[in-house]
Amino acid sequence: MKKFIPVRILNKDRAESFIKGEIFMRQFSNFGAWNRLQVHNDKEINNNYRGDLGEGIVENIAKPLENKLLSGIDPELLNVTRRAYLVDYGGTQLFNLLCLTCLDYDEERNWFKQPHQDLRLFGDTAVVIIKMDTFLRRMIEALADNPLSMLMDQITYYPKDKSMKMPNSLFFKDESYAWENELRIAVGHLDVNNHYVRNNNGKWPLKDMGNMILKIGDISDIVKAPPIEEFISGEFLNTTALQFPMSENGNTIFDNMVADTRKALEGFQGVQARLMIVIE
Repeated sequence: MKKFIPVRILNKDRAESFIKGEIFMRQFSNFGAWNRLQVHNDKEINNNYRGDLGEGIVENIAKPLENKLLSGIDPELLNVTRRAYLVDYGGTQLFNLLCLTCLDYDEERNWFKQPHQDLRLFGDTAVVIIKMDTFLRRMIEALADNPLSMLMDQITYYPKDKSMKMPNSLFFKDESYAWENELRIAVGHLDVNNHYVRNNNGKWPLKDMGNMILKIGDISDIVKAPPIEEFISGEFLNTTALQFPMSENGNTIFDNMVADTRKALEGFQGVQARLMIVIE
C-alpha cells in the first residue's frame, strides 16, 4: 500500500465536534440508490460532492443494449438507458461509514502530493489525523461492548465505460469520484439475536442503527486542523510532523485492519441485488 495520511474534511463547527471525539457516521443507505427520496431532501447529502448514485453496486453494466440480463426490458426504455447497475440489497446498506481523504506521499519526490482542489467543497477545515493507530484504538474501545463488523480499506475506482462485477460492494466507486481519494471505515452492528437468518446463510445480519455518533473522547492530541486552503497548498506541512499509519513490516493496527478486511471480503457474493438504470 502506498503511503498517505488520513484526513477528514468538514466545516468548522463539525470539525470542532470531531476533534472533541464525536465521530458522526452516516448510514451507507444515505449515500447510494437505496433511499433516493431522503437523499434528495437532505441538502447536506444532495449535492455534487456527496451521494454517489452508484454506491453499493455489485455489477456495472456499461453497455445495457448488449447485456443479456436486460433483454426482457421494453426496447424503448432500453434505447434511452445510459447505464445500468446491480445494487447490493443484502444488508450492506446498514453499515455506518466514516469517509476520509488520503493525503498521498510521493516517495520519488520525498514529499506529499497536492490534494485535489475540489476537496474544499467538503468543508473549510481539514482535520489531519497524525496518529491513526491511536485514533483506531479509541474507536475500537468505544465499540468494544457491541458485537460488530469493522472494516477499513481505500476505495478502488473503476472505469464507468467498462462492464464488470465488483469484488465487494463497500469499497468500489466509479472513476468520476477518484479525486476524493477516499479511505473508508465501515461499522456494522450485528444482530446476534436473529437466529433464523444466522441458521440460513451462516452470517449474522446487521441491525439498522440509522446515522450514529460514536463518542471516542477528545482527539486534539492526535490531530491538526489547518484551514482547507493551507491543507490544499501544503502550507501546513511546514509546521506539522506527520506519522504514516502503515508500516514496512505490516504490524500496525491500520495494517492489520486493512489485511483483515480484504481477507473477510474474499469471495464476496451479494445474496440480494436489484437492477438500477440511468436514463439519458
